[in-house]
Amino acid sequence: MVVRNEAPEIELDAMDRKILRALQADGRLTNRALAAQISLSPSGTLSRVRRLEEAGIIKGYRAVVDPALGQRRLAIWVNLALASHTQGHLRKFEQMLHNTPEVIHAWKVAGQTDYQIRLMVAAPGDWNEIAERWRDSGLEFRKVETQVELVTVKDGADWSVPDL
Repeated sequence: MVVRNEAPEIELDAMDRKILRALQADGRLTNRALAAQISLSPSGTLSRVRRLEEAGIIKGYRAVVDPALGQRRLAIWVNLALASHTQGHLRKFEQMLHNTPEVIHAWKVAGQTDYQIRLMVAAPGDWNEIAERWRDSGLEFRKVETQVELVTVKDGADWSVPDL
């Protein structure tokens, strides 16, 4: 599964932005509660939310679980460059990312590396085992840089929809 960042094909007005801000703050709002909060009829609200979902602006709803509550408490960031950039190598590596449950985010990036990856592991040795598996896959890496996340200063959930 490839997640692409494409520009939405619809224009967002002030009401759409109110809906997005409200759902970012509380994705469990009922349609009736959302309608009351943004001062729009429930049917109008539902219509707008469905349009935003269909356009891919609202990509989904989920619970954000604190990793510290589970066994994986250590965040590892990896900047990685492949030695080969053939479609086969890229697909194989991206499939490896999908097959590694410790990988919670992965981005293909431009610059000195090809991918930026965030993993959640229980201990530093877990990252070492994953790295060995990746090295044993037959893929060659030009560069692998690793950092350990100490403290989350700002979370993506803090991002808010800009005003018009």
